[in-house]
Amino acid sequence: MEQNLQNLKISGAGSADGGRYNEVRISGAGDIKGDVECNYLKSSGASNIRGNVKAKIIEVSGASDIKGNVQCEEMRTSGASDVRGNVTTKKIRISGASDIKGNLYADEVEISGASEVRLDCEAESFVAKGAFGIGGLLNAGNINIQVAGPCKAKEIGGEHIEVRLGEVGGFISKLIKFVSSNECMLKAEVIEGDNIYLEGTKAKIVRGNNITIGKDCEIELIEYKGELKVIDNGRVQSQTKL
Repeated sequence: MEQNLQNLKISGAGSADGGRYNEVRISGAGDIKGDVECNYLKSSGASNIRGNVKAKIIEVSGASDIKGNVQCEEMRTSGASDVRGNVTTKKIRISGASDIKGNLYADEVEISGASEVRLDCEAESFVAKGAFGIGGLLNAGNINIQVAGPCKAKEIGGEHIEVRLGEVGGFISKLIKFVSSNECMLKAEVIEGDNIYLEGTKAKIVRGNNITIGKDCEIELIEYKGELKVIDNGRVQSQTKL
C-alpha cells in the first residue's frame, strides 16, 4: 500500500466514509460507510463497517460487524465479531464469539471460544479449544481439537486429525455455556484422514489409514486400510478393512 496515507480515528460515537488509510482505530461506537483498505485496523468498541475490509492486521476487541468480505494477513478477535462475507487471511486467532457467514480461508486457524463458520473452512493448520460450528467442509492438513462444548462440521478432512476431550475454565467456559447448552461432543457426517485419533465424537463414517476410536465415541461405520484400535469403551457399529 502507498505511503503517506492518513489515519482514521473514531472515539465515542462517530461515523466516516470508507477509503484508503494507514491506520483505522475505533474506540466507542463507530460507523464506517463503505469499503476500507488500510495497514492496520483496531476496533475496541462497537464498530459497524458497511463494506469490505482489506488490511495487513486486524484487531477486534468488542462488538464488530463487517458487512462484506475480509482480506488480511493476520486477524485477532477477542469479543463478538460478525463478518457477513468470506474471510481470507494467513492467520486468524479467535478468542470470544465470532460468526463468519461465508467461507474461511487461512494458513493457520486458532479458536478458543465459540465460533461459527456458516460455509467451508480451509486451512493448513486448524487448532480449536472450546466450541465451534462449521456448516460445510473443514479441510486442513493438521487438525487438533479439544472438545469443551458442542462442536460440529458437516465433513472433516485432513492428513492428521486428533480430537480429545478437554476442559476450558474461566470466561471461555461461561461463554460456551451462555451461547449453547448442547452436549460436549464433536458431530460430523464424515471424517476422513490418514491418521485419526478420536474422543468425544459422533460420526456416521470415519475413513482413513490408521484409526483410534477412544472415550465417548459413537461411530456408525469405519473404513480403514492400516490399523484400527477401539479403546476406552469407544463404540463402533460396523467396520470394514479396505
